[in-house]
Amino acid sequence: MTRFARNETLASVREIQDNSKAELDKILKEAGAPHAQLIGQREFYDSPAKVLARAALGDPKCTEYLQQLQHAGPAELGHMAQVAVGTRNVALASAVLSLIDRMPSKDRPVGPAELASAMKQDDFLKVQEYIKLGDARLQGILVAIRAWYAGKTNPLSSVQLAMRERDIDHDLIGGDDA
Repeated sequence: MTRFARNETLASVREIQDNSKAELDKILKEAGAPHAQLIGQREFYDSPAKVLARAALGDPKCTEYLQQLQHAGPAELGHMAQVAVGTRNVALASAVLSLIDRMPSKDRPVGPAELASAMKQDDFLKVQEYIKLGDARLQGILVAIRAWYAGKTNPLSSVQLAMRERDIDHDLIGGDDA
């Protein structure tokens, strides 16, 4: 009798799993579309220099700085880079970035990547965290679906997911519910 009950239970579980396949596929597709959009933005935010170069595009102040500094030498550009970082002046930093980017590498007072990183731009930092969050959320869905099909959780996947979540700066992007 217990063997029969066990077989009936297993058959019911298999039937539920089979019936849930379409629903789980739908959940994965619904999660995949916004994740793909998020990942599509990654190339625009993969470097702080790219973000800084765009940050003051069309800003008259940036144009003014470019005109004023167009004949500046490495020492003056290095000093202006320091001023831009110290005052968090994005227009100035963007102008200096544009000018040092044109210089031969050996003549640059500061590298474009160093200048852009020193600016600690919120746009760049937040997008990096949102991408991590999107990756972690999609991974969480995948881990849950795999656990459902396997009938048990995979401890390694759970730990990896927890480590991904831990690496996200939730304070930067607005708390744990971002």
